[in-house]
Amino acid sequence: MKDLLSKFSEPKKPVKSENIVRAQARKIAEEGWIFLEDKPALIGKMVRAARGKTMVTLKINESKMEYSTIVVDVDRQTGTYKLDQLMDEKAHTQIEPGAILKMYGYIDGVKSHWDGSVLRIEPGDEMVSKSGQVLKSVVYVVHCPFEMYFIQRRNSFRLSPGMHRTIKMQFESFGEMIDVEVRDISVEGVGLWLFRDPDNYGIAAKHTVPGVLVWESFRAEVDFTCLWVNETKEGLGWRVGGLYTFKDEHKLRDIERLIRGGELELLREERG
Repeated sequence: MKDLLSKFSEPKKPVKSENIVRAQARKIAEEGWIFLEDKPALIGKMVRAARGKTMVTLKINESKMEYSTIVVDVDRQTGTYKLDQLMDEKAHTQIEPGAILKMYGYIDGVKSHWDGSVLRIEPGDEMVSKSGQVLKSVVYVVHCPFEMYFIQRRNSFRLSPGMHRTIKMQFESFGEMIDVEVRDISVEGVGLWLFRDPDNYGIAAKHTVPGVLVWESFRAEVDFTCLWVNETKEGLGWRVGGLYTFKDEHKLRDIERLIRGGELELLREERG
């Protein structure tokens, strides 16, 4: 019976037409997209997304409205993952088994797009309010994707630090050097998470500001050029992205070695 049910619940792998193949080849060549279709590798990416409580933005069926949630769990055996309940009650009522979700989020530090079909809705964690009231929630169970489109318009690999790796940048704020969390990093660019307004650090789009890159025992002075600033919808912080250059060019080899080491770690995790 279990095998019979799995045949109905497992989505069919999409068949690509020649037009789609040509379009993907053009995007790879001209825009730097990455099309990954290795199922175990995709499951590994969803596992890391769950560990890092990755924020996911989604659209339901043909709706143009966007909603936010997080990946809360992954089952490697069944190749499924769970999304936390949407807080918007109207949106929540639209999600039922068979609903098609179009999603994107920063997976392994790279903006990624993928689709998923809701298999079922299960009870989630119970929460207790300050008044003692027990609040029940649900999770949406979705198949890990067959395809994920990584929008990485850069020539170098970008690493997401994760829980076991500490990388930060330091900027001067009101006369003292303040640590800023590094969300992802390559040999050319870096994504940051700020809990204060970027103006406090002298950071503004299209401007360059001095800083210090710190990675365990590695430390180097850099010039950071901000390309974009986004305030989170919840108002809890700011995401910042930009390029950096070392004041001492000899530091470039060291950072290449550190990032390469992190990339090899991720590959071992995926194969493990």
